[in-house]
Amino acid sequence: MSKSLNSIKKENGENFEQCSICEKSLIKDLFFVEKAYQRNLNGEGFFILFEFAICQTCKQELGLKLSKESFQKMQNYLLAHQAQIQKNTQKESAEICSFSGRELSEGEAFHQVFMIQNGTPLGAPISMSDVIMEEYQALLSEKTKDFFEEFYHEYIDVPPAMARLLNSKQKTVLL
Repeated sequence: MSKSLNSIKKENGENFEQCSICEKSLIKDLFFVEKAYQRNLNGEGFFILFEFAICQTCKQELGLKLSKESFQKMQNYLLAHQAQIQKNTQKESAEICSFSGRELSEGEAFHQVFMIQNGTPLGAPISMSDVIMEEYQALLSEKTKDFFEEFYHEYIDVPPAMARLLNSKQKTVLL
């Protein structure tokens, strides 16, 4: 797959040192790294579409901006898949979808979320295949989709030419 798969470092090899939102140092705190991967145009391998780090405080504050309807549906979705997620993340494999067990290499895109404390990942990442991302996206209200769209434009750095190639279902941020 990708050499950066299962890596909590930036694509350029540097450590995430500050929150992408508030710029607070992440050195000693609990924080999350999200990475979105897209299949290369030649069909072989994946590239990192975007990556960011977010501190626990910003993550909680951003969660309050989701519609209550979307938040509840997202929570229910996670609870419904909890056993499968626990089973698949215990395998310590970053190459399968945490929700379905499907190989991530079978799809066109996937997301991963790492939970990190003191620079060390706390277990395997939560990985979401493109099929699961579509299901997750369908749960979101228009208000929440608009919020994610604004978040994407404000905090995610994707070259404009690449952004035009992407459709909205691939831009979902998991938070």
